[in-house]
Amino acid sequence: MTASAPRPIVVKIGGEVVTSVEAQRLAADLRVLVDDGARIAIVHGGGPQAAAQQQRLGLTTTQIAGRRVTDAATLDVIKMVIAGKLNVDLCATLLAAG
Repeated sequence: MTASAPRPIVVKIGGEVVTSVEAQRLAADLRVLVDDGARIAIVHGGGPQAAAQQQRLGLTTTQIAGRRVTDAATLDVIKMVIAGKLNVDLCATLLAAG
């Protein structure tokens, strides 16, 4: 019988952490896990940054029961912020940690 690959660990990083000093600490901790053989999948948010970008663009953020209502304009903002700047910044932080 062969040993199976370790199950992946999913780490969700909130948008407020992605652009903070804590992101560098988290990246260093994740590096340790990877060095020990862990398989890591990272997902991240970006709510605060998306809301700020909507405000800069003159768009209103609508939330119902704490959840963002995503119309077409909001979806464009989410894609710009989360799939663009935040993802690039987080990848750079992770790459810097090895």
